[in-house]
Amino acid sequence: MSLMLRLLMRPTTLVATYFSLEEWFKDAGATTTLFEVAHGMSPWSLTKNDALYNKTLNDGCAADSNLAMDTLLKDPEVQYVLHCWDDDSSVKILRQCKRAIPTRDAGGKVVIMNMVVGYGSPDMFVKETCG
Repeated sequence: MSLMLRLLMRPTTLVATYFSLEEWFKDAGATTTLFEVAHGMSPWSLTKNDALYNKTLNDGCAADSNLAMDTLLKDPEVQYVLHCWDDDSSVKILRQCKRAIPTRDAGGKVVIMNMVVGYGSPDMFVKETCG
């Protein structure tokens, strides 16, 4: 079972979150996430109180990062495509992609990945491997 799926299937955290859907939908002025309604804290705050959740979340994020890095290393020419444009131009590019790519039912999909660089280690080697 994948690491992220293990996180999603934990009854005490994410599965239990969906039992709060009704309460969350009925709160018209909701400023909190569904997870916060269910657990009284953000997923990131829960990592401080639940060591197993923290480990599972970190392992899952690391696994997702490996997938993203494999894709970026395989097709490096697609990196930073939208970063080269202002917001309006980026929206125009994405709309053109939507027109050109088949519907989801026909197997079409646009994947937008954005790596966060600069958090954590200031080591340049670490940053270079992230971007």
